[in-house]
Amino acid sequence: MPAVACRACARPTSRNLGRHRIPFHAYVGRHYPNVGRAQARRSDPQARRSDPQARRSDPQDRQSNPHTRQMTYNALRIGRFSEIGRAYNITTVTAGRVAVFADFSLARIVICQMRALHDEGLVESLAWVLMPDHLHWLLVLRKGDLASAMRVFKARSARAANVARACAGALWQPSYFDHGVRDGEDVRGLARYIVANPCRAGLVPRPGDYPHWDAAWL
Repeated sequence: MPAVACRACARPTSRNLGRHRIPFHAYVGRHYPNVGRAQARRSDPQARRSDPQARRSDPQDRQSNPHTRQMTYNALRIGRFSEIGRAYNITTVTAGRVAVFADFSLARIVICQMRALHDEGLVESLAWVLMPDHLHWLLVLRKGDLASAMRVFKARSARAANVARACAGALWQPSYFDHGVRDGEDVRGLARYIVANPCRAGLVPRPGDYPHWDAAWL
């Protein structure tokens, strides 16, 4: 069936909605009536000043509106759910992206703390690579929640590294990235990708030439 020309702009734009085709603008106007009103408010300054909904999008009011403030790390993690038995791909970065783990001894100190979490049964380590300024870690959560496990790991490794460096301060950035591995996802392929990071970064020609990595299958 040919597309129906839009009356507003005379363009042959349409959306297939089941058995029927209707102009896209008509679809939006029918199901999302606020879109048209928002366009009218944008063209009418008086309406913007008098309409609270319009003021929420005004840059001058963004700081006073809790919905438009920049979210902090802790606020972003509220409601995050971690599942025991689920595999997670973790990436965490050193404070200031300083290449702390270019020092071999400091890298081994952190690796010892990773193995401690594995030995204590908090996580099951599947694959990891410790880069000079960040860590990629594929693990299975076995106890508690992911945030607690990462908090324990970061606190312990920072304490041990600071003792070795005879200094104080943050070793890691407070945030971290986690990706829950979906059922049916190629975990071994993900592990191979993780341990190949030093090659992609140009640090070594082959994964086996890099000292700080391990994988359950390799």
